[in-house]
Amino acid sequence: MHFLKTSSRSTVDTGLQKFLMGIYSYMALGLGLTGAVGFAINVAPPSIRHFFHSISWVASFATIGLVWAMGSRVGQASVQRAQVLFWVFAGLVGVSLSSLLSLFSVHAISRAFFISSFMFGGASAFGYLTKKDLTKMGSFLMMGVWGLIIASLVNIFMGSSFTDFVISVLGVIIFTGLSAYDTQALKDLYFRLPLDSSIRERASILGALSLYLDVLNIFLYMLRLGDRD
Repeated sequence: MHFLKTSSRSTVDTGLQKFLMGIYSYMALGLGLTGAVGFAINVAPPSIRHFFHSISWVASFATIGLVWAMGSRVGQASVQRAQVLFWVFAGLVGVSLSSLLSLFSVHAISRAFFISSFMFGGASAFGYLTKKDLTKMGSFLMMGVWGLIIASLVNIFMGSSFTDFVISVLGVIIFTGLSAYDTQALKDLYFRLPLDSSIRERASILGALSLYLDVLNIFLYMLRLGDRD
């Protein structure tokens, strides 16, 4: 009996690890695509670079639409379509961020990326390993996200550098916390999913989108804390 329990636990753990590794793989490839697109635009000839910088705001609105489409339709879409939507989204984020990234040095971008990766990794590991229920923390952090959005909009008119600094610090803290919360939520989701492989694959893509947004926001707020050229 003890052997059967141990074997069952091992099978579940292996399945969970495979599910989460699939999510992390999608997330990492998506971030890589975003970075590659942003880099390619900023090293392109001036005319091409200027064109993509000028439409970066269009790409930003398009990414919002794609997040909505993925959240509402991926559950009914085929795995292939869900993957295409995710890759298109990651590429468009690269376009939308290209003009912003051109304001920073390679050193500043690299430093922000490595610090963000370290913070996300630690938070995600905590979310996976902790026995504490982070549900209440997640609700509080989502309220914080809305607070960040409102404060950022207000500061566009205020132009306060101190407020921008505070927003950036809080942004790093909030999205690091969300990384832990989202990881735990994805871990719990695994045990509620049916055994259908296509459903699990689509869940992996949506999970990757969630963690991708966490890492991206940590990176962007961390970048704002650094010095511009």
